[in-house]
Amino acid sequence: PAFHCVYTLVSERDPSKHYTGCTEDLDSRLKAHNAGEVTHTAKYRPWIVETCVAFRNREKARAFEKYLKPVLAANSRDVIFDARGGVPKSKLCFT
Repeated sequence: PAFHCVYTLVSERDPSKHYTGCTEDLDSRLKAHNAGEVTHTAKYRPWIVETCVAFRNREKARAFEKYLKPVLAANSRDVIFDARGGVPKSKLCFT
């Protein structure tokens, strides 16, 4: 069975720009982002994969993506996750 990947991209042009999505084929999806085929990411290409979390269950992957998008949009560098539960545990400051 195929895995469903929730992924986070970071722009090489502007590392403060991140994009989170879900796909069954991360390589093809990254190529589409970097070819300018995705409206939301075309402006800040090229992109590299920062994180990928794989799920066997599509619904669980979509639920995690839905949870993750606003968390990362707020400030992707401020969140670390509890390895046992995947919920925000504390704030982390990078200088």
